[in-house]
Amino acid sequence: MGLLVLGAGTGTVVVPILVELVSSIKESLGAIGGQQANDKASGLFTMCSALGTIIGPILGGLFYDIYDVQSTCDIFGVSSFIMAIIFFIMNIWPGVLLTNAHTD
Repeated sequence: MGLLVLGAGTGTVVVPILVELVSSIKESLGAIGGQQANDKASGLFTMCSALGTIIGPILGGLFYDIYDVQSTCDIFGVSSFIMAIIFFIMNIWPGVLLTNAHTD
C-alpha cells in the first residue's frame, strides 16, 4: 500500500516540477532555449535526485542514532506533511484563486 501511495505521489509531483523547470530555464535562456534547456533541466533534476538519495539515508541514520525509531518516523512524517502544505500553498492554491476570481 505504501508503494502505491509513493508511486502516485511521485507521479503527481515529478511531472509538474519537470515541466516548470524546463519552462523556467527556457525563460532564463531566452530565444536560445530548446534542447539546451531540456538538457539543463534534466541534469539539474538528476543531480537533485542523486543528492536526495545520498542525503536521505544519512539524515535517517543520524535521527535514528539521536532519537528512537518512532521519533524518527514522526520527524520525517511531519516534515513531509509540512512540505505538502507548502507545495499546496505555492502551486495549487494560486491557480484555484485565479479560477475563482475569473468566475465571479
